[in-house]
Amino acid sequence: MKILALVFPGFTFIDLAAPMQALMMLPEAKSQIVWQKKGVVASDAGVDVHASEDFQSCWKDPDILFVPGNTLILESAARAFQREVPRNCIQPQIQRAEC
Repeated sequence: MKILALVFPGFTFIDLAAPMQALMMLPEAKSQIVWQKKGVVASDAGVDVHASEDFQSCWKDPDILFVPGNTLILESAARAFQREVPRNCIQPQIQRAEC
């Protein structure tokens, strides 16, 4: 199972860490953390995360695509991802998690 997490500067760290902890327990789970460019991405908690892939090198057919929260920045991050990744590659079924 391919799990793609789209991070962005200022994302809410716990919204990435908790789901990844649970999802990586699934059989045959593999993950990629993605941003516009590979490298360090700072969270709102001051914890840096390494984006292992950029929009060009990430999977185009993940089984799960999830985006951690931060309502101030989330929309611009999603728009950037949509511009870079061809629409015919990922057909998302959007599920919004509310805590």
